[in-house]
This record gives sequence, structure tokens and C-alpha cells, in this order.
Amino acid sequence: MLPSLDRENAEKATALVPITNRRTATVHAFVLHLGGLPVATATRETAVALVAEWKTELRHDVPTADLPPVEVPAEPVPWNGEGRLWERLPRHRTIHLLVAALHRQTGAVLYQLPLTTSQAWEFERDLFTDQAADLSVELRLRLRGPVEVIARGTDLEAVDGAFTQGLQQAR
Repeated sequence: MLPSLDRENAEKATALVPITNRRTATVHAFVLHLGGLPVATATRETAVALVAEWKTELRHDVPTADLPPVEVPAEPVPWNGEGRLWERLPRHRTIHLLVAALHRQTGAVLYQLPLTTSQAWEFERDLFTDQAADLSVELRLRLRGPVEVIARGTDLEAVDGAFTQGLQQAR
């Protein structure tokens, strides 16, 4: 501050500038617990639509006996700001996954999991992808561990092609 300004004028000037951030602002949201993940939605309508789709998918894919029932809260609650606040219905995709591990020195396949196909929601960051195929080839357990090849994506042929390419790279 300039020495010529007194404290009162400085406080008045400061009061004109709104100061809010994620830590100080109170945000209210409809927080759902879907498969162990907290998912915050901005509106009740989005929460209702998400719960309806979630229940429909569970009915087809997973026995629901082990999962607690999902209900839309009657009122929004203070949200801690972790994760993303969904203003729209999160996207939902079919994801194909192929995984194998190869011996680092010989290139022999130690294990290869069968193709898995499952549904993933946009808020499931570890599973969801928009890409036709995503490939990762990485060392596991440092220098002595196997080379792991993982291909996942929304297009089965692209995932299969990426997986074949990953196996060639790993050898």
C-alpha cells in the first residue's frame, strides 16, 4: 500500500474486490455414492438421471446384492470440493481391456488376461477413456520386474491392434 493511504481507505478498497476460491467458497451439491465413489452433481435433475442410468446398468452387468442402494439426497449438502462437480450427465462408454506381462530378458509371456469388456463412467478416471485405443508398455517392479502391456479403449479392433503392437515393443 502507499504510505499516504490510511488503513480505513485500504479496507474499503479491499472490500470492493470479491475474494473467493475453492477453499473458502461454500458449494452445495447433490453427492451420490456410486460403487464406492462420491460423485457430486450440481442439480437434482442431473443426480436423478445419473442414478436412473446407474441402476439400469447395474441391473444388466452386476449383481446388486453386494452394493448399497443409491438414493438421490433430498437437499444439496456442502461439498468438500474433491473431484469434479458435474453440471451435466457424465458420459458412459464400453471399454475393452487387454493385459499381459512379459519376462524382461526373454520376452516370454508370463501371463495374459482374457479380454474384458465393461462399462465405465466418465467419473471413473482409472477406467474411462474416449480413445479408440490407448496403449501403455511399462516396467513393473523396477529393473527386475516384468514388462506390462496394457491396451484399453472404446474400439475392440483398435485395442487388439494396439495390444499386438505393445507385445512387439515389449519383446
